[in-house]
Parts: sequence; structure tokens; C-alpha cells
Amino acid sequence: MAMTQIGSPEVASGASDVIFDSNINSTYKTYIFKIHTMHPSSSGVKFEFQANVSGATGYNEAMITTYFRTYVTDDGGIEEFQFATGDAQSGTAFQPLSHGTCGASDCATSGELWLFNPSNTYYVKHFHSRFSQMGNAAIQDDYAAGFFDVTGAINAVKFKNTSGTFDATITMYGMGE
Repeated sequence: MAMTQIGSPEVASGASDVIFDSNINSTYKTYIFKIHTMHPSSSGVKFEFQANVSGATGYNEAMITTYFRTYVTDDGGIEEFQFATGDAQSGTAFQPLSHGTCGASDCATSGELWLFNPSNTYYVKHFHSRFSQMGNAAIQDDYAAGFFDVTGAINAVKFKNTSGTFDATITMYGMGE
């Protein structure tokens, strides 16, 4: 099944957040957000997201999630697989997608978030993501998955860091008519 780019990519430069609040509707069953080279203004931040149900404004929908990561230093000295309990949730906070990207000039994270059937008004809305990042002489691979525990249609998605600003290009695609 082919992906269809929806609108122009959002190019963030020194942005505190990027919001997609149009074109998330029943046209597609799956929405994919591709984040290219997110570079934060400060080190140790989490890149995260939340959504709004149609008519809502707070980006605080209930989620049940899981989060884990793999990690290895450039010299192979530390190798780790970690279930990140602090980044999983049962609540309304923003969900981390990438954890701890450094702010140095050569640090960045890239990845994608998949949101399934957001316009359905009967079932919960599932999502999963995978992000890869380089920072502090290490590579990290981050995985998040879960669902929005709501039956209303989701029509807006917001991306931000836990603090500071960021540069990135974020493109939304639709798939599965």
C-alpha cells in the first residue's frame, strides 16, 4: 500500500512545538509522521507527542503506553537493552518518542510515529514509533507503543521537547483508504 504525503512538510527552526491540526480525518486509516533530524537546543531532552480529540484543546488525552530502548557506545564499551518505566505511562502526559538527545552540533534524532484509525469513534486509537539518535558518543534506538484510551475521533497531533526549542522537518503521510 502506498503512502500519500499530506500537505507540505513542517520545517521547524527554533520551534517550541509543531502541531498538525488539519487533514487528520477519515480519509486514511493510518497516519505516519516522519521526523527528520530533530536537533534540540539543549541536551538531555525528550522528544514527545500528544493528541487532541475533536473539539478538545489541551493535548491531554488518556494513553496507555510502553517504552524501551537499546543503547551502545561508539567504542562498544556499554551495550544495554532497557525497558524504560519512566517513559511508559497510564495517564494524560506527553509520550516520549526519543529520550536524551544531546544538544551538540552533531547530535540529532530521526524516526517515525504511526497512528492507526484516528477517526474511528468506537475503538481506542493505537500507535507505535521508532526513533534512532546519536548523542554523547553513543547510538540509541527508542521504541514506544500504546493506545489513546478514547473513543472520540483524534484530529490533532502535537510534537515538542520536554524543554527548549528544536529544529526538524516533520512530514505527515496517509495510508489505507
